[in-house]
Amino acid sequence: MEELSVSRITIRQAISLLSDEGLVQAKRGLGTSVIRQPNKARPLNLSSSFEDLVNIYQGDIPLLNNTHETKDSPKVTDDEGTLLEAYSHIRRVHKRGNEKYCVISLYIADDLFQQAPDRFRNELALEVMSSLPAFKFARGWQTLRVSKANIETARLLNIPVGEPTAEVRRIICDEDSNIIYLADITYRSEYIELKMELSQ
Repeated sequence: MEELSVSRITIRQAISLLSDEGLVQAKRGLGTSVIRQPNKARPLNLSSSFEDLVNIYQGDIPLLNNTHETKDSPKVTDDEGTLLEAYSHIRRVHKRGNEKYCVISLYIADDLFQQAPDRFRNELALEVMSSLPAFKFARGWQTLRVSKANIETARLLNIPVGEPTAEVRRIICDEDSNIIYLADITYRSEYIELKMELSQ
C-alpha cells in the first residue's frame, strides 16, 4: 500500500485477480505466495518465406464459435493484384494456448476454397491451402501497421479499448497476379515481432 500509494481495497482486488488467474495463492497464517509465472507470449516473427509462414502457426487453434462466413470479396488497391470473380470470406478469432491473440478476416479464392471447404472452416487456412495439389504460390507479401484496439477487437481479444495492436495485411497471388488469398489480421501487440536484417 505504501509503496504503490493505493488503498487496501485496491491491493485486495489485485491479489484476487492474480489468484483467479492461478498466479498466486493465499494461505492463512503464511500470506500470499507466487505459485507460477504468467504465460509468456510466443511471438510471431513476420516471416519472409511462405514455408516459414505456415510453420509459425503450428499448434494455434481457430475458435469456431466466433466464426462468421460470407461470400464478400476483399477491397483492394490496383497495385495489390487482380480480384477473381468469387471468394469465400471467413472471419474468426485464433488462440494460442489459452489466450486469444488475433482476429482474422480471410478471403480465399472460391475455386480453391471448394476443394476443402470443411478443412478451411475448421483448420488453419495456410496449412490447408499449402496441402492442396492445385495450390501454386507465385508471389506474396505482408504489410504491417501499428494501431489501437477498437471496441469490437477489444471485446473479441479480451483487451482494453485503445490497447496497441499490430495490423497485418497478407496477400498471396497466382502466376497471373490474381489474388487467391488475402488476410487482414489484427494481433495483440505482444504477439508480433519484426526482425529485419540490415544490408550494408
